[in-house]
Amino acid sequence: MLVAHHANKGAFQATEQNQSASRGSSALTDGARWQFNLMTFSEKEAQKYGVPVEDKGFYLTTAITKNNYSAPQPPVILKRGEGGYLHRADLVSTKTAQADNLSARIVALVASELKDNRKHSKSAFANLFGGKDGPFKAGNNTVRDAVADLIKADRLRVDSGKLALPKRARIPISHGAKA
Repeated sequence: MLVAHHANKGAFQATEQNQSASRGSSALTDGARWQFNLMTFSEKEAQKYGVPVEDKGFYLTTAITKNNYSAPQPPVILKRGEGGYLHRADLVSTKTAQADNLSARIVALVASELKDNRKHSKSAFANLFGGKDGPFKAGNNTVRDAVADLIKADRLRVDSGKLALPKRARIPISHGAKA
């Protein structure tokens, strides 16, 4: 059975969706085995995902706030399409996009430095290329943390104390069986 219900006024001001967003008696939520909340984008969410404020009405956040039979699920963002149909919108927060961009630029610079036979330790790399005047326009600690994350993600490695690119798996080439 599926029941549609209104959210209480406090749910519109909440920073995080939860199962207490339903209006009226808590028995409604207590008796349910699964609850799904659908909320319009707030100005804060629009800013987080780089959506112009005037377009925020096209976006909705969905969250499974109660689920007795499964693990917690991440929220899903939907966008209103033609005719009002809702479609999944795979938005990336501007902060994540900036971090991904920084990571890609760090890997590219490490590759360029290695190509020119210049090797740097993690700290030396952050000190040399970090700072507001550096090529990344990011502080030394931000660059250092990004390098550490890249090493954990196996996009960079440390070889003899110096940054290096990960070793690529080598595939043996077969020249065919001899008759």
